[in-house]
Amino acid sequence: MNKISDPETCFPPHGSLGNCVPSKGNCPFSPLINPEAAPRVFANVILGFALAEATGLFGLVVALLLLFVL
Repeated sequence: MNKISDPETCFPPHGSLGNCVPSKGNCPFSPLINPEAAPRVFANVILGFALAEATGLFGLVVALLLLFVL
């Protein structure tokens, strides 16, 4: 497996210039660099997805309440 070069790691293709330090493990591409970090990143991805889904469902319920009840 090829290693990702520093410019690709610190300046990802989506243009985010945030705090990306692969050696500290806070890079969004951690599983690509270090496959052992995948479980930790996966847990955060699942949590983020669940929060986004709950926010969407809450918005849907509020919209339906406003539409049909009020």
